[in-house]
Amino acid sequence: MGTMLRGVVVIAVVSFMATAARAEEKEKEKDTGTVDCHKKKSDACFDFAAHAIPKSPEAFKKLRDEIAKEPYGGAAMFVYALMVWQADEKLGEKLFVLAVSEKQVRKVKKGEGTYGGYELSGSITEFLRIFGSKKHCARSYAVGATPENDYAIPDEAAVVLRFRKQENYVGSIESGSYKVFVCTTGADSCRPITTTVNKNGVWKGHEFSSLFTGCRPMKSQERDPAEDDAADKL
Repeated sequence: MGTMLRGVVVIAVVSFMATAARAEEKEKEKDTGTVDCHKKKSDACFDFAAHAIPKSPEAFKKLRDEIAKEPYGGAAMFVYALMVWQADEKLGEKLFVLAVSEKQVRKVKKGEGTYGGYELSGSITEFLRIFGSKKHCARSYAVGATPENDYAIPDEAAVVLRFRKQENYVGSIESGSYKVFVCTTGADSCRPITTTVNKNGVWKGHEFSSLFTGCRPMKSQERDPAEDDAADKL
């Protein structure tokens, strides 16, 4: 009887610990957005409407003024600028001037600068410099671009982004500062972008360092085990 009772107690303890662990995991997901929205279905994950990647500052500004009237649209514009930059740095830098908050740009002499008399501040240019060897990771934010297809965007005329809604630690619309989480097929969690709104009601990227942390290697970059075996014989 004693042995049976001990067995029941052990099972109860293990069950309680497992339940507590699941509750802790759910609370962590709720607070930090660690769910991989590309692998696990969640009511908190949603796809942002498909848009063509703008190919000029004028087209970019037109789209920005249409969709960046709320934080997710502002974050999307930053990601679109990043996608353009990975293929065309000069054009991408012009789009970044339009996509980032006023505190991330500086005014220059008339006729100079990256776009419209402004240039990017040192912080974002440093992020871009470091990101130079991982440019392909910019495409990992598009739904359908995966390591297996070398992060090829399925349709640049209809790029879809996936976001995760958060309940905590995001700020508020009223305060003019709001954090959103954009998902990537190149990592196991969605990444934060803090957006701020300007006096014209346009939301822009303000803090975005997490988007420059890299991604899983593309299929074409993976090492062939046979090559390692051959090297061992040298």
